[in-house]
Amino acid sequence: MILQNHIRGRRRVLDEAKKARLCELIDQESYSVEQAAESLDVSLRTVQRERRYDQDFDHEVRLALQQSPDPLELMEHAAEKKAKAARKRAQAQRRRAA
Repeated sequence: MILQNHIRGRRRVLDEAKKARLCELIDQESYSVEQAAESLDVSLRTVQRERRYDQDFDHEVRLALQQSPDPLELMEHAAEKKAKAARKRAQAQRRRAA
């Protein structure tokens, strides 16, 4: 009996549902491949290996990476980074003043 989700007797960590979700995170949420893999509890190495073995998956990931990011999301992300940096600077100044 051949099981589709098994390779050499091991259960596949990156099944079809996770592959689709990974591409969705990259495309719609502007995640990097590494961020998307981490959010799905899959190692980056597993994603890289699967892309090498599955040409369709590799193609989907490449398409997702080529999508232009949403300008509003980019601005929100930049504002969040600046706010974090400003908080850190203020904390450091308070420590020095104390």
